Amino acid sequence: MEQKMHKRILSFIEEERLLSGDERVCEDIFRRLKKNRSYLPSLHAVVELAKSFNCSADFLLGLSDFPDSADENIDVNSFCKNLNRFAKLHPTKFYLLKKQGFCNWLNGKYLPDALSLAKLAKRLNISADALLKK
Repeated sequence: MEQKMHKRILSFIEEERLLSGDERVCEDIFRRLKKNRSYLPSLHAVVELAKSFNCSADFLLGLSDFPDSADENIDVNSFCKNLNRFAKLHPTKFYLLKKQGFCNWLNGKYLPDALSLAKLAKRLNISADALLKK
C-alpha cells in the first residue's frame, strides 16, 4: 500500500509539472518523494493534493483505482468529528482499535499520517474521503 501511494502521488505531481510547464508545482513534496522512497506527505498535503489534482483522497492513498473528482468539502479538521461519529455508529469495528491506542485521534490531539489514514480506512471499510468530509 505504501509503495502504491508513493508512486501514485509522485506520478500525479510529475504529470502536473509536465503539463503546466511549471517546475515549482508541489516542489517541496516532489523533492522529498524523489529523495526518499519511504517518504509520504502529511495528511494536510494529501488533502491539498486531492483538491489541486481534482481526485479523491482515496485514489491518492491507493484505496481506489478510480480517480473520482475531489470533493471540495474535505478537510483535515473534520477528521476527529467524523471518526467519533463512525465510532458511535459502528462500535464493534472500533473496539480493537481503541485498545491499540488511537484515542489521540479520537480526542483530536493528533492526526494520523497518510499511511495510517489509508490503513484505518481500509480496515474499517470506510472511505478516507468520508473521514475527511466537512
